[in-house]
Amino acid sequence: MKNPFSFLRGKSAASPRKPAASGGGLFHAIRAHFAAAESAAKDADWWKADYLSADADANPDTRRVLRMRSRYEYQNNSYARGVIQCLANDTIGNGPRLRYASSDDALNSLIERDFTAWAETVRLGEKLRAIRIARARDGEAFVLLAQNPAIRADVKLDLSLIDADRVAGDGCVATAPSPSSPSAETAAPSLHPVTIDGITYDPYGNPVSYRILVSHPSDGNLAEERAIVGPAANMIHVVRPDRPEQHRGVPELAAALPLFAKLRRYTNAVVASAEKAAEYGGILYTEHPTDGTCAQIEPMDAVTLDINQLTTMPEG
Repeated sequence: MKNPFSFLRGKSAASPRKPAASGGGLFHAIRAHFAAAESAAKDADWWKADYLSADADANPDTRRVLRMRSRYEYQNNSYARGVIQCLANDTIGNGPRLRYASSDDALNSLIERDFTAWAETVRLGEKLRAIRIARARDGEAFVLLAQNPAIRADVKLDLSLIDADRVAGDGCVATAPSPSSPSAETAAPSLHPVTIDGITYDPYGNPVSYRILVSHPSDGNLAEERAIVGPAANMIHVVRPDRPEQHRGVPELAAALPLFAKLRRYTNAVVASAEKAAEYGGILYTEHPTDGTCAQIEPMDAVTLDINQLTTMPEG
């Protein structure tokens, strides 16, 4: 039977050519791989990777250590502190300003003036800068929206900042909708654990409630750990997940912590080296003292050499 595609070459298609058995055939086996996937002894200190989930990788113990070290670096490293404060100042500035646009100019001015007065009363700009600093240094920040009767404004809404250490739970519990449930067919797959370190989620991954410790775990003034559970409607969780299904934040300084620690050591070493280079000491030997006498120094006596001065020594 004639090959229907023979017109493409203007002649009948030839039978498929078999590859030569020798090494000079048309087809050659290609051996390729990813160099980054190799596991060699020399790479043991470079590729300390794991296969954990986002929440298991950023477990409570790991995040606590990262927060402690990040806070230490922020308090003792001027470079790290300057980077984070510059980030917060550039992001927040003096705080947000409301621009209300309606057809009534008088109403616009009234609403903008009231918002400015409320923002100054609750120190909105100051709190927003603290939130941005906390997200970079601690990995996340929590804000409780509550009524504050002490606010001297018509709107009593206040922003109460909560340390990330105070939002904690008893661990991770994963559940899924029951097959016999009436909504099991329409419910989303339970890809999100129900409770992750103090935050409870519904099957769709929406936060439901937050477990907040009454005091910081380091206070030690309570016989037992007590906590309150607040609804998610009154809480704001400021976090930027880096992986799917990640629920708690990791400090943005985490990747730079080893380098910041070495930067402090390098800075101290440079200063110490400059100080050593600037320090000099020496002695002058003379056979004829200016006062005509010669100091009596016993053999093996120790003579103090002053820094940045030359010490005159007797002969011998």
